[in-house]
Amino acid sequence: MIQRLAAVFAVVGLGICLAYAEEAKPAPTKPDAAQIARLVAQLGSDRYEEREAASESLDALGTTALDSLRVALKSPSPETRKRAGDLVQRIEKRLETAELTQPKMIRLVYNDTPVTEAVQDIARKTGFPVQIEGDQTKLANRKITLDTGEIPFWQAVDQFCEKAGFVERGSVAIAETNKPAIEQRDLAVRKMVIMQDGSMGGARSEMPLVFLDGKLPAVATYYGGALRVRVLPRTAPAAGAAKNDAPVKYWGGGTVLTVEISPEPKVGVRTILSVRVEKVLDDQGNELKTPLPYTYGHDENGDLEMQWRGGMGNSVYVDGMGAGDLSTRVPLRLDLPSGVKSLKEVRGYVGADVLTPPMPLITMENILDAAGKTVEGKHGGSMQVSEVKRDDKGQVTLKVSVDKPPPAFPQVIDRFGRGRLMRRGGIVVDERGTDPNVVGRLLSLLDEKGQAFKLTAVELKPLEAPGTFEWQVTFQPPDGAAKAAKLIYLGRRRTTIDVPFVLKDVPVP
Repeated sequence: MIQRLAAVFAVVGLGICLAYAEEAKPAPTKPDAAQIARLVAQLGSDRYEEREAASESLDALGTTALDSLRVALKSPSPETRKRAGDLVQRIEKRLETAELTQPKMIRLVYNDTPVTEAVQDIARKTGFPVQIEGDQTKLANRKITLDTGEIPFWQAVDQFCEKAGFVERGSVAIAETNKPAIEQRDLAVRKMVIMQDGSMGGARSEMPLVFLDGKLPAVATYYGGALRVRVLPRTAPAAGAAKNDAPVKYWGGGTVLTVEISPEPKVGVRTILSVRVEKVLDDQGNELKTPLPYTYGHDENGDLEMQWRGGMGNSVYVDGMGAGDLSTRVPLRLDLPSGVKSLKEVRGYVGADVLTPPMPLITMENILDAAGKTVEGKHGGSMQVSEVKRDDKGQVTLKVSVDKPPPAFPQVIDRFGRGRLMRRGGIVVDERGTDPNVVGRLLSLLDEKGQAFKLTAVELKPLEAPGTFEWQVTFQPPDGAAKAAKLIYLGRRRTTIDVPFVLKDVPVP
């Protein structure tokens, strides 16, 4: 399974699985259409081994096989349809994960620069909120000389911290010493998460990256695109911070590794849903029992909870989230044989709930001839154009209704008539009456060259069906614009990503 994933990421040229690719089999030579057709036909073979082999080969081909697999969704063979559907979903999910976790590339260059100025420069270059916390007077004479080259954000940050003598806030392991403390912590975490998640599906408040004076020892780290995964040390590295001298032992027995997951600011990660370890090797290369996964879920009443799978699972520790920390820290309990001092390798996946950037959700082509037409969106919902008018100056007036997926939670309307609508796993829309500046972020009219028209007027008319309405919108063409070509309905979508990680040479607390 892991090798298949590595091969797929190699085929599509993505960087988030480089650690896998080191040990994965070379990607196969790109097959021709006839070879792919034979593999697709083999999905319906009478022999189980042939069906499995075809599935594995098509999975490794990734995007190369997608078009043929989509055609196979209409095959008369139920087995072919089922396997093709599973493969399409799996490949598309990997592609979406890779797209949503593309790292921001930056280059940090400093020559005897005060560290406080360098931190301000990082914020300017990235557009991310970056802060220094604590007494800065002792930093007055500290300077840094560094040239990172053009590298992903988290790698640049780690190089900077090592040179500047900084650590990130919260970079310390979790002490698991007794059951009551864990239960009290979980209760506090629930309250914090509820406050963070109270936006009914909207974007979480932007989290800053906070530096403290201190030094972090070498830690096992994996860079998965816009996500960084690492195992934290058991003692606090920050100057002036209390040391955690208690044994890092789980109340139910075993040894705890504190896995920290850090998404880039603005990447859209709302919640870490799971951390699953699929392979653990000790320092001698022996395969060990994997820990139970950490999972995050909703209870029957909708209250957020940290679930204990089988009575002995792992609970979340969102240390500092209430104070605005960027990272999530999760304890994973391992039953290690005596004498194991380090782990050669820990492989697994991080699952996360993500809110995408604004993206086209529904597109109506040939808009000037679209009166009376309806088009469905790839991710659900539909858009209907009931009337199209264009005057001699190129100004376009449309009557448009949008049927959005039903919300998982009731729609909330405030006293100003503003509403927010969300569907779990679906589309997130923020509507504010008839303000053209806001509606213009939802509806975009483009000409044949891709130039955008300016939205100048909006009227809103509720329709009979609950939750539906009709916009009457007027667009003014920019100077030199061609005739209107298509209308796009934009929105942010909630989805999940599954990012693989490999941690090497992990010290055992």
